[in-house]
Amino acid sequence: MLVNSAKYYEGEQLFHGFIPHIMGTRFDLLMLHPDAEDADLLWWRVMDRLEVLNGMLNRFDAQSEVARLNALCPTNEWVEVSEELGRIIGLCGEYYHKTERLFDVTLRDFALVEWNEQCRSVRFAEEGVSLDFGGFAKGYALSEVKRLLEEEGVENAFVDFGRSSLLALGHHPYGDCWKVAFNNPYTGELVREFALRDVSMSTSGNTADYSGHIINPATGEYENSQVASTVLAHNPLDAEVLSTVWLVATEEEREVVGRRFENIECELYEL
Repeated sequence: MLVNSAKYYEGEQLFHGFIPHIMGTRFDLLMLHPDAEDADLLWWRVMDRLEVLNGMLNRFDAQSEVARLNALCPTNEWVEVSEELGRIIGLCGEYYHKTERLFDVTLRDFALVEWNEQCRSVRFAEEGVSLDFGGFAKGYALSEVKRLLEEEGVENAFVDFGRSSLLALGHHPYGDCWKVAFNNPYTGELVREFALRDVSMSTSGNTADYSGHIINPATGEYENSQVASTVLAHNPLDAEVLSTVWLVATEEEREVVGRRFENIECELYEL
């Protein structure tokens, strides 16, 4: 069971739940809800969903489904996967093509991932290929959290997933939006303030303490410059994927990719 903390503020009808460590970072949920017990039940549903996804997509956990898949695929045999992982691999293929092959969970060449839909099985065409959902998992998880909140009729909520992946539904209890500041990770200075409402936001880039983690799959080169990107999108997964793509794409590629997505706002910052 995940370590977590939750509190309901009766006067504001505000629920706050947080998980200190999930998918390698912290998860916070604020939501306006008229009933404390129902809010708590919804929180448990959210946690259960996150735990399932972490157990599926965390390649650093030897027991996760993707870790087992990565270990078996070099045998050049077809490996059957769960229905959801099969759907996720299919989504990754769609983003691979929509982003001019700049989103690639293999960080090598997604075309080497062979998918047999009838048998729901995967095979890698070459040795050395593996799946890494680091630039995908939080966005997919946020999409699932959004679905759970909307199914329960929650209209006002804010989800902070490691400060880099955000979901804003409705508004703050004392305002007409959810305000978020984006600060320069090198100097701490304010770069831009966002007024978020019914939108997702993802931020990618290097920091003084963490760089060399963004790779251009088309060239195999790492992006080490002091740049950052922010992407606003109605779909949390679009925001997550495009925030990394924007860092490695050329200006021409950004123009092409941007036309393939609806309701997005992408910005690149030199820090």
